[in-house]
Amino acid sequence: MILETIKHRSRVGCLPLVYIEYLAVAPHNRLGVQEPRKYRHCGQAMLALVGMRSKALGYRGRFGLHSLSDAIPFYQGCGMTDHGADLAEVGLHYFEGRGRSV
Repeated sequence: MILETIKHRSRVGCLPLVYIEYLAVAPHNRLGVQEPRKYRHCGQAMLALVGMRSKALGYRGRFGLHSLSDAIPFYQGCGMTDHGADLAEVGLHYFEGRGRSV
C-alpha cells in the first residue's frame, strides 16, 4: 500500500484527505485461487489503517482512491462512496471513505 498524505482533497467540500495510490493484497489469497481463503479481511484492515492515519493527520478519517472495475464491489461493501468513473483516469472509479474500526 502506498499513501499520499498531502495535496489531495475530497470531492465533497474540498477537505484534505489521505489518498491511496496503490493497495493490493496477496493474489494467492483470492477466491478462485485458494478456496477456502487462508486469510480474510486483509483489505479491510488496510483501509482501517488508512483511516487511523487520516485521523492522526487531522483529516477526520477521510481517504480516497481510484478502483479497478473488479474491486468496485469490495469498496462498495466497505461503505465507501462511489463518485463514478473518473474521465481523467480511464477505466477507474473514484471512491471516498471515512475511517472506522475493523
